[in-house]
Amino acid sequence: FLGRWVADGCFHRTGVRIAVHADEADQVEALCRGLFGHVTRYAKPGGTGRGVDLVVNATLVKYVLRDALGMDDGSERKRVPADIFLAPLPVVAGFLRGYFSGDGTFSGKYVEATTTSAGLAQDVITLLQYFGIAARYRPKPERNGAPAYRVRFLW
Repeated sequence: FLGRWVADGCFHRTGVRIAVHADEADQVEALCRGLFGHVTRYAKPGGTGRGVDLVVNATLVKYVLRDALGMDDGSERKRVPADIFLAPLPVVAGFLRGYFSGDGTFSGKYVEATTTSAGLAQDVITLLQYFGIAARYRPKPERNGAPAYRVRFLW
């Protein structure tokens, strides 16, 4: 859950929200429902895409993420929570799985993820090194010219 939230989540007035593609909404909703109970699904109104918002209406979850784990929303401010760096390897692997399932792609021989947070890109590279995976990141501006960073490793 934490990796997926870092990739595609934000704080909501009454809890937390994760934006997902319709093809993966059932899987992510089941994960959230298993962890937190009730999840509300919103199709994005007037959108031509297939985006779905999943909202966990639990202020406690919001406060734990924000205040206890020090997580921040806003793409350019996101980082890997400090506790993940100290976690057992299976937890780190779960975080990376969640993160790459949200922000990652597979292009031929590379696994890539793009973020607008240079700090998050560096954090992800550090976690990949725990598994002996040599990755790099480089600036890759968004289409609108905004700064972005691509983390890439050979598969």
